[in-house]
Amino acid sequence: MGGRLILIVIVIFLSWGCSSKKEAYTKQPLAEMSQEVEEGKVLFHKYCNSCHPNGTAGLGAPIVTTSIPGFAIRYQIRNGLGEMPAFSEEKISDKEVDKIVDYIQALRDEGK
Repeated sequence: MGGRLILIVIVIFLSWGCSSKKEAYTKQPLAEMSQEVEEGKVLFHKYCNSCHPNGTAGLGAPIVTTSIPGFAIRYQIRNGLGEMPAFSEEKISDKEVDKIVDYIQALRDEGK
């Protein structure tokens, strides 16, 4: 009897947890993004877009459909990877790299 009651309680909690509504994630359109993201877009198109057109696959791998965290993107920009060249701080400042990463993450959030 006690085991049956525990099983019923577990089923109720599992059903409640699965059926509870989750808050909807609202995406902010790129048009409404911050100045940093806009600057990141310009920098992305200057340095990255020829190999990653709009963040998709081109000569380079797609970057908006992967879940690479920001710190790894920064590392790849600085050190290169495979055929991707490294971009020194003399070419792209740390602040500019941060803006590029912000833009890439905004593209991901928008689902492009």
